[in-house]
Amino acid sequence: MKFQLTKREKKILLSLAVFLALGGSSFVIVDPVLRSEAALREQVEEMGTKVADGRKAFLQLQANTARLGAVRDETHALNQKIPSGANIARLVYDLDRGERATGAIVVGLNFSPPAVKGRFTEFAVEVEVEGSYQQQVAYVRFLEGLQRLVLLSKVKVTPLSPPTRIRCIYAMTVYSEGSGEVDVSGYNFRRGAGRPSPFAP
Repeated sequence: MKFQLTKREKKILLSLAVFLALGGSSFVIVDPVLRSEAALREQVEEMGTKVADGRKAFLQLQANTARLGAVRDETHALNQKIPSGANIARLVYDLDRGERATGAIVVGLNFSPPAVKGRFTEFAVEVEVEGSYQQQVAYVRFLEGLQRLVLLSKVKVTPLSPPTRIRCIYAMTVYSEGSGEVDVSGYNFRRGAGRPSPFAP
């Protein structure tokens, strides 16, 4: 028996064949493009993440650089306050300036033997000062404003007569760079104990 298609069936089959052909070609062409687009999108997102991380690291670097500059300035300022030599005579001169600037009276100086700590030398000194409360406060502020680094570690306060006056013994440490031997005993004195004040002309 011979099988024969009608014209209508032939048209339907032809249309179906064309549709299948177009669909297959579209899949062959479009699918790789879609895959490439997805891969490109992933690359863009990855680059965006790297850029954000890089920006964060750059800002952190800027902050660290600014902090490093501040530390460098602080170190330089600190080094300026530590003389290369002991220069105890200059310290005594500064204590005399404090006496004249505040009205307080330095009645005694007592240096301990210097102690070498690495590249620095520490000089422990007790400064005995008499004056009113206001004069003592002014004297401490004067010490804080010295161009030389002074560490005030302890204050001993004794009332005097009249009650408006007090005696303060300031335990301080001053520093110098270098470890050479320095004789500080010649700067020790106490008013009224047979030793003239080194502040006297």
